[in-house]
Amino acid sequence: MAASIVILATFGTYCVQNSFHDVIVMFALGTLMYIGNKFGFSALPVVMGVILGGIAENNFLKGLLIADAGKGLLPHFFTGPINIILILICATSIAYGIYSGRKGETKKMRVGRSDAIVGGVILLYAIVVYSSMKAKDPLTPIFPAATLIIMGSLSLLLLILSLASMMARKEPREVSPVHFPFSRIIFSGLLIIGYLSALNILGFYFTAFVFYLVFASIVALDREAIFSRLHNKVLTSVLFVFILYMLFKMLLKVQTPTGLAF
Repeated sequence: MAASIVILATFGTYCVQNSFHDVIVMFALGTLMYIGNKFGFSALPVVMGVILGGIAENNFLKGLLIADAGKGLLPHFFTGPINIILILICATSIAYGIYSGRKGETKKMRVGRSDAIVGGVILLYAIVVYSSMKAKDPLTPIFPAATLIIMGSLSLLLLILSLASMMARKEPREVSPVHFPFSRIIFSGLLIIGYLSALNILGFYFTAFVFYLVFASIVALDREAIFSRLHNKVLTSVLFVFILYMLFKMLLKVQTPTGLAF
């Protein structure tokens, strides 16, 4: 299943703009969110931000232009029944999310050294990126700057709470370490990097077949499982790539990376 997800994600990302750069961004975000998930960060806000961020920003800039030409910023965005209803829905959703997240978790919520490290790193990143931004034009996208400010503020709050909790704690508390299957992560990452690097050389479908077969055979890092039922793995890889080829190449006529094979 993991090999199928990687191949389909690579295929879908590339076909949007026929850009290999998008594939690299997808792989980088996936790696960061896997690590973030280990520390309790949800991938949903990042996915929604990547998908809806550009749409929201473009329409917000259009609204600013209309507001400047009309009654002004506050009347344009904060008056009228539709605006008020949407604001109330957003405020209710945020309040309910905070309430449901804190309900019954107040006594269980503890922050420690790892939270302080994460908060400090994110705060430093937000400061460095924000300092390097040059936004002179009023029509320059403002969402990145606003996102960095909010990110830095929340990271600072997390850092302060973590340090205060560590200083107020009288007895040392055993913290269960975050489990990382390093060998499997490193091997899977190298395998995916090799797969992405070979796309433009060997072609999409041939590379997908090799990656699917190798990933399914070796990713378990079990020597006994590498060659077990090898014929079934080969048959499954051939069938999967054949379905991809018939669906996207022959039926939908979608352009894919071509190379020495196909």
